[in-house]
Amino acid sequence: MDELVQADEEYVHTKLRAIIKNADFLLVSFAEAKDILGVKMNQDFVDEEELRVIEEEKFWSLMDWIQYKLEARRDHFDDLFRLLNLNFLSKKFLNEVVYSESLVKESMTCVHLILTNLLGRIPEECLHIRGESQFSTRSASEVNSPQIGDSSKALKEIEQKPSKLDQGHAETPEETQYVLDEARLILNKLTPDTFSELMEEFQQLPIYSELGLRRIIDLIFEKVNDDPDNSKMYANVCRMMAPYTITIPSTPNQSQQQTTTLEFHKFLLTRCEHEFEKHRQDDDVLVKLRQKLKEATTVTAKEEIAEETRLAEAKVRKEMFGNIKFIGELYMQKMLTDAIMHDCGMSLFKGNDNDFLECLCALLTIIGQDLELTKDEHHMSEFFGLIDKVIEEKSASPTICSVLENLMELRKNEWVPKPAQTQSL
Repeated sequence: MDELVQADEEYVHTKLRAIIKNADFLLVSFAEAKDILGVKMNQDFVDEEELRVIEEEKFWSLMDWIQYKLEARRDHFDDLFRLLNLNFLSKKFLNEVVYSESLVKESMTCVHLILTNLLGRIPEECLHIRGESQFSTRSASEVNSPQIGDSSKALKEIEQKPSKLDQGHAETPEETQYVLDEARLILNKLTPDTFSELMEEFQQLPIYSELGLRRIIDLIFEKVNDDPDNSKMYANVCRMMAPYTITIPSTPNQSQQQTTTLEFHKFLLTRCEHEFEKHRQDDDVLVKLRQKLKEATTVTAKEEIAEETRLAEAKVRKEMFGNIKFIGELYMQKMLTDAIMHDCGMSLFKGNDNDFLECLCALLTIIGQDLELTKDEHHMSEFFGLIDKVIEEKSASPTICSVLENLMELRKNEWVPKPAQTQSL
């Protein structure tokens, strides 16, 4: 009986390969393509190598069918891709062939399926010695944010998966890259209207290592720099992610108490501090470029250095203003403390530079009203005493003095902007 079943299976597989390799396959309808590509393989009667070859041919046939009438068939790609049995494909084929296709990279569904498949391919002999790693949430009080308690209700439980951060079994670069690509796809589609739906997907990204957590935060800052007008939305992303921790269990060489806890909130604070310090370093670079321009002796050298300086100044200015606005919005989401804001403000003021003063104005425009209502409201009096001195002594450019005067007027108006001030601030 087994011989008959095996012969029948072999006939089905042979027939399937003949159909998908035939040029007429390109002409079939979506429903027909779905039936053909959805044929199940019986692993009991077909060897592993044969299954791999058939599944690779199904993938190429799927790509050919879609590309034949790309605009008309693009919307069917995710549904047909789900029919592939990725377990039959090698990791090398998934990494180097499947994932290299632009249609795959552009699809959150496909990226997620590939990522999930690869993350599941951990040697069983490694699992029993490593325990489990999971995302967990902290209470709102632990993050010092009353708003986080509300958002945590929307967090879904994420299935516990084995940690891969132990010695010899670290998360591979490919797996980390898949997570980042999926995160980028989500953030690229993020708008106020899609926020709730997409944040559920973002919160379920399988981040299992310190590198993955840092890269996710890097990506958020990258989006802030590209799109500073939406700093408030990206700060809200961080608020939703703030309760997340990753617990990495001890290895066999450690005691059971030696677990490692990675907290999104702490990594975010470290990155904010780094960005703030980075602006001072960037300013030093600009000073050196300007000095280099003064010392240039030929017309060609002066033109090249002048262009390099102009591009560097524009880049630094854009990043600085974007990050300062973002830091202000993080404070408004209760992610940063009053003391941190005071330190940021004083550092900007002591920068003794027009750009730093303009950043201070941008920061106070965002946080001024809330900061003035705190127990440390004397900080605001300190800020505005210094600002008044700059205006009086005209120690900044006329343009910046005008911006500072507008900020003073905004405060007198109880932080309600007048139409004429909206653009200048």
